[in-house]
Amino acid sequence: MIDKGKYSMVIFENVSKEFKGKIVLNHVNVKIAQGEICGLIGKNGSGKSVFMKLAAGMSYPTEGKITVNGKILAKGEFPHNTGIVLDNIGFLKEKTGYKNLKILAGILNKISDEQIVSTMESMGLNANDKTIVGKYSVGMKQKLLLAQAMMEEPDLLLLDEPFNGLDEDSERRIIELLRQTNARKGTTIVIVSHDKDELENLCHRIYKVHNKRLEDVSYKAGSPLCAVPHICSETFIE
Repeated sequence: MIDKGKYSMVIFENVSKEFKGKIVLNHVNVKIAQGEICGLIGKNGSGKSVFMKLAAGMSYPTEGKITVNGKILAKGEFPHNTGIVLDNIGFLKEKTGYKNLKILAGILNKISDEQIVSTMESMGLNANDKTIVGKYSVGMKQKLLLAQAMMEEPDLLLLDEPFNGLDEDSERRIIELLRQTNARKGTTIVIVSHDKDELENLCHRIYKVHNKRLEDVSYKAGSPLCAVPHICSETFIE
């Protein structure tokens, strides 16, 4: 659900990122509107995850400015009210999934135990399961990652390969949950995936990370997004 009267949730202004002298992203300028679902595709090593880590405050640009939810990110700062799924997020392996989420929820004390349980159930996880996270399957760990990102109903979700390790039924369940969250609350969602078809069924706009920049591929001939006039006729990302 895009509200055209609202502001840009994520803004990259002339952002570049280098690692050991190697340019990964080069003068990226992009705006993601509040309430937009935006997809990122690209080859391995193209810079998709780097973009997400920059937006999440887990990395700092070599050059340029990043604004998230109305606040410029300074070095060492994290965006407010943002749920994140990235590959470097870990859990306490000796504790259950519920205990892990309970500890994380205790940082801000925004949600009740019932909300934690409800979020786990929406992911297909049992809050009463006594299995410790260290013995979780890949798919269960991925669901727990998604649960920690979504349980506090953030304004922004940054999801890097959120469907990794999920079976088809679980993937469909979570795609529908993301749709409902976006429609109900206007949550801005940025998703990295290798599967463009998957993103075309969910996103308002898709960017390809190519040649160290972001190329809008939403309106290529044959894209399902082009069948949605109110999306194709408006510019929400520049």
